[in-house]
Amino acid sequence: MGLMAAVELKMPLDDIKGPVERYFARNAGTNLADTYIAAAALHAAEIQPTMAKDWIAAFEATRNADGSYGKSISETAGAVVTILRLEGELADRDQVVESLKKAQRPDGGFGMAADRSDLATTYRVMRAFQMLQERPDLTSCRRFVQSCRNHDGGYGPSTGKPSTVSTTYFACIILHWLGENE
Repeated sequence: MGLMAAVELKMPLDDIKGPVERYFARNAGTNLADTYIAAAALHAAEIQPTMAKDWIAAFEATRNADGSYGKSISETAGAVVTILRLEGELADRDQVVESLKKAQRPDGGFGMAADRSDLATTYRVMRAFQMLQERPDLTSCRRFVQSCRNHDGGYGPSTGKPSTVSTTYFACIILHWLGENE
């Protein structure tokens, strides 16, 4: 997160790129969640990690016959985003896109729980769509995001839940992407 903040603040990175990459090489490949965020930070800083092939292979090892990755739509989206950030190629792009599109729920969102969509999953799936330059049903996605808005101006993790900082960020960036694609 610190590296992404440094990028956003336009801080000079030349002196820290080597140590940052070495840190991530030692520490980020231990689990897929850490690899996902490390790839995000390195991508933001325009650093192509030397361990990219190993990280891609770790995500590819979770690939299923139907084109999805892992055990959930969130894991599929995370794998797609990470592979693309690491300049990898998806084994079957069309199958992945179809898998992501099929996961959109009638309320317009995407979710981990069987009974509801949530902004965290919707954010991750929408990030994958952005990177793939594809689109789900944008109108219903906007409707879902708006359903998470509260009277305090923030957004809850799902409809009717209290606002949080992270879910308000998710809602704002999703709405930004929706505006770019409409």
